Amino acid sequence: LLAVPGVMLSLRRIVDRHRLLLSTARGLVQGRTELRAPKLKGISGEFAVALNQLAQQLTDSPRSETARPAQESQLLRQDLQRERQRLKALEQELDAMRETAQRRGLLIGSLGHELRTPLAALIGHGDLLLNGGGLSPAQTEAVQTLKSSAQQLMQLTGDLLDWGRIENGSLELARQRFDLSALIEDTVRQLAPLAYEKKLELIYLVYHDVPAVVLGDPTRLRQVLNNLLSNAIKFTPHGEVVLRVMKDRDEGDQCRLHFSVRDTGAGIAPEQQARLFLPYQRLQPNAAGGTGLGLVI
Repeated sequence: LLAVPGVMLSLRRIVDRHRLLLSTARGLVQGRTELRAPKLKGISGEFAVALNQLAQQLTDSPRSETARPAQESQLLRQDLQRERQRLKALEQELDAMRETAQRRGLLIGSLGHELRTPLAALIGHGDLLLNGGGLSPAQTEAVQTLKSSAQQLMQLTGDLLDWGRIENGSLELARQRFDLSALIEDTVRQLAPLAYEKKLELIYLVYHDVPAVVLGDPTRLRQVLNNLLSNAIKFTPHGEVVLRVMKDRDEGDQCRLHFSVRDTGAGIAPEQQARLFLPYQRLQPNAAGGTGLGLVI
C-alpha cells in the first residue's frame, strides 16, 4: 500500500506514452506519413522505432505506391489493436488503484479519529495525576513517561490524518488573524526542553519589518515550524538551531514572508536532498524516532 502513489505515477506515464503511440499509428493509417513517434524507452520505444521506420518507408516510396500493401496495413492495424487493449487494461488498473487509495484514506481517517479519543484521555488523566500531588518521585516519572508516550502517539495520529487529507485533496487552510511573533515564541518555547537536553542553543530572530499580525492558518504554520525545528534538533549533536523570519517582498496588500531554519548538524548530501520531501522515504532508515512524514506534510 505504501508504494501506491509511485506506482500510480508510473502507470500514468505508461498510459501517456501509449496514447502518443496510438495517435501516431492512427495518423499513419490515415496517410499522414510526415508523423513520427517520440523517442521512448523499453517496449514502447521499440514500437516507436518500428512506427518511425514504417513512416520513413512510406515517405520514401513513389507516389504511385502511397497506398500501402494490404499486409503492412493489416500488421499496423493489429499493432494498433494490441496497444488499445493494453491502454484499456492500464486504465482499468489505474482506476482500481485510485479506488484502493481512496479506501485507504478513509480507513486511516477512521482509525485516526478512533485513536485520538483514548489518547486525549490518557494525556488528560496524566495531567490530573501530576497536578494533584501525592506521587512519589518514581510514580511521577512513570506518569510523565506515560503522558509523553501518549503525546507522541497523538502527534503520529495527527500526521497520518493530515497526510490522508492531503492525498484525498480535502485539506483546507484556515484564514484568521493571529499574532505571528507570539506563535513563533510559543513554538520555540515548547521545543526548548528538547534542545536543552542536548545542550543546544535554540534561537529565533524575527526581523523588524515582519508584520506583527497576519491573516492565515496558525495551526498549519505552527505544525510546519514544529516539524522543521524538531527535525533540526534531532539531527544536531552540538551547536545551535536558528529560526529566522524576514519579509521577502510586498505583493500589493499582501507580503511574502521567508522562514528559514539553520542548524550545525552534519547536513544532507546533495544526492539525497532531492528525496528530502518525498513521501514514504527516509534519508537515514536506521535513525531513531519519527516516521518521515513531518517534512512531507
